[in-house]
Amino acid sequence: MSAPDQEESAAAASSMPQPEQRRSGPGDAVQHAPPLAPPSQNPPSGAVQGPAAVGLEFPAYAYELYVDSDSGGGSDGSDSAANSAVDSSRSGAITTSRKSEVANYRYEHGRRYHAYSEGAYWLPNDEDEADRLDQQHRIWRLTLDGALHAAPISPDVQDVLDVGTGSGIWAIDFAKERPSAQVIGTDLSPIQPERAPPNVSFLVDDAESVWNFDGKRFNFIHARMLCLGMHDWGRFIQQCYDHLKPGGWLELHEIQFPIRCDDESVTEDSPLRKWSVLVKEAAAKGGIDALASDKFSRQMEERGFANVNEQYLKWAVNTWPKGEKQKLVGRLQFENFNRGLQGFSLALLTKVLGWSKDSFDLFLTEVRNDITDRRRHYYWQITVHYAQKPFGDKFLDPASSS
Repeated sequence: MSAPDQEESAAAASSMPQPEQRRSGPGDAVQHAPPLAPPSQNPPSGAVQGPAAVGLEFPAYAYELYVDSDSGGGSDGSDSAANSAVDSSRSGAITTSRKSEVANYRYEHGRRYHAYSEGAYWLPNDEDEADRLDQQHRIWRLTLDGALHAAPISPDVQDVLDVGTGSGIWAIDFAKERPSAQVIGTDLSPIQPERAPPNVSFLVDDAESVWNFDGKRFNFIHARMLCLGMHDWGRFIQQCYDHLKPGGWLELHEIQFPIRCDDESVTEDSPLRKWSVLVKEAAAKGGIDALASDKFSRQMEERGFANVNEQYLKWAVNTWPKGEKQKLVGRLQFENFNRGLQGFSLALLTKVLGWSKDSFDLFLTEVRNDITDRRRHYYWQITVHYAQKPFGDKFLDPASSS
């Protein structure tokens, strides 16, 4: 990089807003991750290119994650190392007495939706969505430098709960890395694979109902990307606290709506910005706060958690950032978001806001065109929170949390 480019890059980086500092407990400052690398002032236009085309270099784990998601068009991932345990049939190895009820899916506009606790979650649960969730998992691992979690959990952790497990890939990967752990994944839909490590089980459950694990407590509870399905985060965090063993950890990974930009390359009339605002407004009509993770640290502290840590990070939606890792995240997020764009918003815009399917499809065409434009410096704000239940705390009666 030339000297002028370095000066320009430093100036742009210094002008990017930093997340608000919050406290994690007496005397402990909340930690934050660094922002994206600053954008190029004259990025090339046209379609987003892959890592090889833009000359990226990145760690081995990142290369494997990219190849896994991009092979064969990135549509099935059946041969990928990260997804080797996932059966493409996805018929669901669930433990429930109401299997016929939960598998009686709804179909609308060519997409399949869950039937159990109908209306609790707006995204589809079909094969396309399960594949997208697997790719999203790889983006999270890349974001965390290959790790499955940020909390400093014990190497010999025994009992683990993954709430909203989706395709089950996080639970499966964790079980493979920690064979001594017993991992339970819960979800509204039984779409998890039948073939999985022996230390994994999947349950159909509504995370917003009263939990019933027959007195079982966990060393680690993990939940990711529940923002469009959770109505009462305070109650959810309380249930997590009640079901953790003393010394156990809770970790929450979330995304915030609407999408953001730190410069003047995006206006309120830009199609992707308008789309994300509409999703936020539609979710709010259903009692969902798309900025809920801003309150997580306070809610954790109020419910007794200690060692609260929060990080605000950014996912670009294409390859506009200069940093190699962030450019790769943007490439993968570009693919993942394009695959999930319809699923994210179809039910919200047609059922909640009353759009016709034809109007929705026309609008999505504008949004997809906007996503490819590297001159627009869109990014998603994502958050990572983790906190510990203090040692010596008494077990609480889950029935008392409401």
